Amino acid sequence: MSHIAYKAGQLVYVPSGVVLERKQIKNSAPRGIKILDKPMDLLIANVLDNKLEIYHEGVLWSVDTKDVFR
Repeated sequence: MSHIAYKAGQLVYVPSGVVLERKQIKNSAPRGIKILDKPMDLLIANVLDNKLEIYHEGVLWSVDTKDVFR
């Protein structure tokens, strides 16, 4: 399996059915979740270990890198 390098400012393809999470600032408890009802190209804001922070509808969400495509 090859390692894909993601960078802030890139677009990623997020298929329908993928779960997006919002996290609390002070801990890792979810603040909210959203399941995409249609596929979208979304902008990467930040790259974490195995997650990406992406913008959707003006809000910052996190998504697992295994759930997106470049």
